[in-house]
Amino acid sequence: MQHKGFLVRIDALETYREKILMLTAVEDYLSILGVQHQGVTKENPHFHLVVESMIDLQAFRKRMKKIFNLSKGNGNMSIKPWDGNEDAYSYLFHEDPNSSILVSKNIADSTIAKAKDRNLAVQREIEQYKSKATWRAEDIVRKQLDAKRSEKYYEREICAMLYRACLTHGKYPPNEYKAKQMVAKLRWELYAGDEGTEDEMINGFVNSVYRFNDMR
Repeated sequence: MQHKGFLVRIDALETYREKILMLTAVEDYLSILGVQHQGVTKENPHFHLVVESMIDLQAFRKRMKKIFNLSKGNGNMSIKPWDGNEDAYSYLFHEDPNSSILVSKNIADSTIAKAKDRNLAVQREIEQYKSKATWRAEDIVRKQLDAKRSEKYYEREICAMLYRACLTHGKYPPNEYKAKQMVAKLRWELYAGDEGTEDEMINGFVNSVYRFNDMR
């Protein structure tokens, strides 16, 4: 892998913001771009940096540990080598496309604009994939079953409904094992509280596992 620099994640501990800004003064850090994220729960503030530098990984780690030293070991910081792929810049904006730039050194505005555009394209691809995800078909079948709870449904019928939902709604059909899991889950939800059906499903599962020939 070509060495171009480092990808850094640092917890937003006290004084770390100011220390990050000071990194721009280091001569052999050829370029830096960084933002702050809040985390999925909005309670995990941290910084992401892309640092271009030709120094070796161990030397860089040693420097960073000396500067960001409020936590022992590597608990508050992650450092990975970077091969120069500009998708690393795009990742800076995956949490918030409008993330404010925390630090920038020798980074052109066009590079930042390109990174933001690439991030938006990736997010659109992800949303498109999610729209076709198999669990979406599971939700469709769940609604169909809820609408006709008075009828009795067996595994084969629910499996057929699941496959039809995938085909008619443009979702990805599950493989055999995933289909069995989804059907079992849907049927259990449908007949929750019906002891007879619950026992039937449990016994059917146990029998399929032990194939009637292992009575231990």
